[in-house]
Amino acid sequence: MRVTFKLGEPLWRSVGKREVAVEAAAPATVGDALVALGAAYPQAGEELQGRGGRSDFYYSLFVNDRLVLFAQKDQAQVKDGDTISILLPLAGG
Repeated sequence: MRVTFKLGEPLWRSVGKREVAVEAAAPATVGDALVALGAAYPQAGEELQGRGGRSDFYYSLFVNDRLVLFAQKDQAQVKDGDTISILLPLAGG
């Protein structure tokens, strides 16, 4: 199945594009799709996994504009054609 990723700062710089599509085996979770993204784009996989399995950033995940907590990525299902947005939340005033 095909899943599209929309990548925000700074992750898209690891890939070189703001939007990419990857193939994942069905049925799949968000976690499975992230593994497929990391296999296709190793630098992005390293960025998401970080050193020792922990990223330096806390990314927000959205599946078709629906928030999925990073801690729940292995429970949230994705379907063929879904879009996963990976964003770094910002705050300020």
